[in-house]
This record gives sequence, structure tokens and C-alpha cells, in this order.
Amino acid sequence: TIIISVMAFTAASLGLLVLPADDAKQKNKESSIEEDESPVESSLSFVDDVSEVLSSSRAKWLFFGTFLRFSAGLSIGVWSASYYKMTFPDNASEYAVAQAVITAVGGSVSGLAGGAIADWLAQNADEGEDTVGKKLWIPVVGSVLAAPTFYLAVHADSFETAMAWLLVEYLVAECWFGPTISSMLSTVGSKVGGTGQGLFTLTGAVANLTPTAIGWLYGTEKGPESSSELVTLLSTVVCAAYITCALCFAVSAQQKMPESSKKLS
Repeated sequence: TIIISVMAFTAASLGLLVLPADDAKQKNKESSIEEDESPVESSLSFVDDVSEVLSSSRAKWLFFGTFLRFSAGLSIGVWSASYYKMTFPDNASEYAVAQAVITAVGGSVSGLAGGAIADWLAQNADEGEDTVGKKLWIPVVGSVLAAPTFYLAVHADSFETAMAWLLVEYLVAECWFGPTISSMLSTVGSKVGGTGQGLFTLTGAVANLTPTAIGWLYGTEKGPESSSELVTLLSTVVCAAYITCALCFAVSAQQKMPESSKKLS
């Protein structure tokens, strides 16, 4: 009886030692299979995240407006220096200083003001009110005001007047950034917020095609009056981009908030 008991105990102990090893091997096999499938699953997950970001009408119109707004700003940044140096050659050094001050002061003040106004609208909104839609009217107003001020900045008769209008243009235009990012993140929801931010950055990169197109058109039309050709292209493209982006932001503001974003917010 004692021998049988000892044998039974030994068999049970061996069983406990062998079974975990088998389970470990099985788990290792399953994990290796999962690792083999992970790249495919990751790519599918990324595509799903991008689709979810762009699933609502509000998000689509917001990204359309973002592309156009980046197009306007990048075109100014790339081509305004060339235009002012041709138009006011005696003020080339003054332009470099003025542009730096305008960008730093005007852009910063406008950006901070836009973010502060967006926060104030959110804090003072009534319960159940669409605060995201209200925030989007900030870039609408800023872009509408930016179009005529930029036109005046590139059609001024004197250097001082041109720089004054350019400062006004920065003050009214750069208020768009904070409210737009805040609205985008609230629209897509926290689940795909990182993907949304990445698409926002990618949109800005793609918008570099606009100043490139201006350069191509300017290169094909350049003649004795090259500055007049450039100002025509620049003012047309920039003002059209400002007006159309304002329309896109306005349409986005009037769309309904996605239900998924409401639940996550």
C-alpha cells in the first residue's frame, strides 16, 4: 500500500511538472503566431483609425479647410519675401527685420488670442451646446478678414503701408491654429486623437504643393514685369485660399457632432 501511494504521488508530481511545460509551449506557439500576424493587424488597425478620423462630415470639412488655410499661409511665407524685395529693393534689409517682428509679435498675439477666445467660448457655453461648432467660427472670421488685408499688403504704394497691412493680416489670420486643433481633437475623439494629429500635420505637408504650383506658374509667365506677374498670382491664390477655407470651416461648424465623440468627450 505504501509503495502504491508513493508511486501515485510521484506520478501526480510528474504530471504537474509536465503539464505547465506543455502549456508554456502551447502559449509560445500561440504568441509566435500572433507576432507573425501583428504587422498585418497593425496596418489594418491604422487604416481603420484613419477611416474613423474622417468618418464624420464635420471632420472632412475641417480637414479641407485646414489644407486651404495651410496653403495660404505657406504661400505667403515662401513668396512674400521675393515680391517685397522686387517691389521695394531699397528696403530689403528693413523688410527682413519687419518680417521677423511681424511674424513673432503679430503671429504670437493672434495665436494666443484665438486660443483664449476658444477657451472662453467653451467655458461659457450652455449645457448641451455645440462648443466645437462655436470654436470653428474663429478661423472663419479670421480667414475672411485676412483676405482683404493681405490684398492691401501686396498692393500698397509704400513700404511702410505694406508692412502695416501685413501686420494686420497676421493679427487677424493666425488666430485659426488653436481653435482648429482643439475642434479636430474633440471631433475625432480621444481614441484616434493621435492619428488625427498626424493627419493634421500631413495636411500641412501636402499644402506645400500650393507654393510649388505658384513657382511653376510664375516661372512659365515670368517676363519684364515679373513683380506684377508674381503679385497677381500670389494675391489670387492666397485670397482665394482664405475665402474657401473660411467656407469649409463654416460648413464644418454647422455639421452635427459625431455620436462617438460625444460619448468619449
